[in-house]
Amino acid sequence: MSLAAEFLKRFRTAERAGDPMLALLEDPVGFGSAMELKTEELDQALAEAVDGDFGGPAILNREGFASAACDRNGAVIYAGPRFQDWFREADLFSATLAGLAIDRPNVSLLTHDRTGRPVAVAAGLASVALNWPLDAGVRAALETVPEGYAVVAFQPSGYSWERVRDAYGLTIAEGLLVAALARHGDLQRAAAERGIAYETARKFVASAMRKTGARRQTELIRQALNVAAGEIAEPAQFTPVLRDLFALSQDQANLAVLLSQGMTREGAGAQLGLSSNQAKAALKSIFENCGVASAVDLARIVSEVSALEGLATACHVSLKSSGEAMEPLRLAPRRRGQGAIAVADYGPASHRPVLIFHGGSSGRTQVRGFIGALQAAGWRPISIERAGFGLSSFVEGDPLATAVQDISDVLDALGIKSAPAIALSTFAAVVACAAQNSGRVTGGVIINPDPPRVTDPTVGHVLLNYMKMLIGNHPDLGARFIRLIYRRATSASIERSFRSAAKGSPSDEALFDDPACLADFERGARQAAVGERGVINEMRALMRGPQPAPVADSSVWTILFGAQDRTLDVADGRAHWAGKLPAARIETLAEGGHWLHASHSAAVAAALARQVRTSSI
Repeated sequence: MSLAAEFLKRFRTAERAGDPMLALLEDPVGFGSAMELKTEELDQALAEAVDGDFGGPAILNREGFASAACDRNGAVIYAGPRFQDWFREADLFSATLAGLAIDRPNVSLLTHDRTGRPVAVAAGLASVALNWPLDAGVRAALETVPEGYAVVAFQPSGYSWERVRDAYGLTIAEGLLVAALARHGDLQRAAAERGIAYETARKFVASAMRKTGARRQTELIRQALNVAAGEIAEPAQFTPVLRDLFALSQDQANLAVLLSQGMTREGAGAQLGLSSNQAKAALKSIFENCGVASAVDLARIVSEVSALEGLATACHVSLKSSGEAMEPLRLAPRRRGQGAIAVADYGPASHRPVLIFHGGSSGRTQVRGFIGALQAAGWRPISIERAGFGLSSFVEGDPLATAVQDISDVLDALGIKSAPAIALSTFAAVVACAAQNSGRVTGGVIINPDPPRVTDPTVGHVLLNYMKMLIGNHPDLGARFIRLIYRRATSASIERSFRSAAKGSPSDEALFDDPACLADFERGARQAAVGERGVINEMRALMRGPQPAPVADSSVWTILFGAQDRTLDVADGRAHWAGKLPAARIETLAEGGHWLHASHSAAVAAALARQVRTSSI
């Protein structure tokens, strides 16, 4: 049996046991050998695995969804209070449950019992739906009737709309009007609900569009509903779902998606190769088939289907609720009109800002102890999520150029001219240097960067090294493998991966013995997995380069290494970065490991203060 076949056999065995990461962690060298020797064999096998039923993970706002429990015949056993506001008939779900696979949830349509507009719902057996955002009474009912079904609708609550309002910096009046516009699909009806004049409503919507970066009301509603749902990657097979639900052609399904993203009918039609008359006729058919009367309402139903299909196919669902501490999320619009940038501005506003650039397999969420240490030292931590991670929309092209422009957009949105930074990882370090050249970053601290390119894969984090090499040598295969890992990742496998990387470093190992700290790390890993395209794009960029561009003054940087870091060759890292930033202060903490920012937060804060003080002399 070839190395590739043997490795794939072990991978599938571990996958059946619920932890495909185990095969990689146990034999990363075998993984590397298999990749090099039999890439075509693995490519075919992995394509079949990735193209299965699993989608990306979903991080959902619990209050964004309403739910009910049904028996096998579709009769309602229990409906949550918000669900009862819509559906009062006991047999509405028989069609929804028809043909439902034992282990595969589905998305279907019901007619709203008051307005007649279509409403999307997801349905699944209790055995696969108990981790969904269910009402407590629904969950209790399903636990007593294990052969029952959960039915979930995307219906953002007032609290979900508060998240939208806070994320975009909308006023209360703007936020309430956007919510009403999503409900009615028509600005005049939304204005009537809010008891305001139509002209006033137009001004509120125009202001909301400026703050969100939306080009049209359709894009405004799609963006707002996406945030109200949580963090869900758009399903890979999304347009086929729309096509089947509404009896659309493929062109019509594609047109519906483009319109919901803010494109004009003419622009979307041109992108699809349709003439103006063809696009007009297609839109008329879309409205009729979808049961909507406006492009705004089309954006609403498209968003519902996207959120629920993402839920139904998610490999892992985690929930955020109003009982948790509210994440200080901001979404800054890109000035180039390519979506938004997610920012966690931890505050307080009275402190001096410091930018945090996350690692290559994480997102904007930072360890609470790290944030607390910076705040105690007088800093206002601002974590900027890069394109393709979490809620930061993906941008095609060079991720380095995008990251630098995103930093400028965020600083401008927050009214900050420039700030020091803490860069966590190699790509973050490259971004920090480029942002220094753009005049937006004034120096700071770089933590445990290794050389961008892998020379000896057996030194440092062997699995990650082989992943980087695979991305560099076989980009499509590497991307497929990363998607497969992310879409099969359980909480247990994520924890095992962290512990494997921490092994041999007592300070790192201690981090993952703290449940709160482990939860923060897992949330960051899930944010990377939700986007996944950002991780893949940055790995490809690292293997092509990029080396940090020369900076005018490298003395503004302190580089910290952990002597016990088992994920990289510290000596190699020191030598590489000493050559790139010759005037930087480079220190190695004897008892530190890889995650110095979390294990030695006070030392990082002290290095930042010292560096900033020295740089300003």
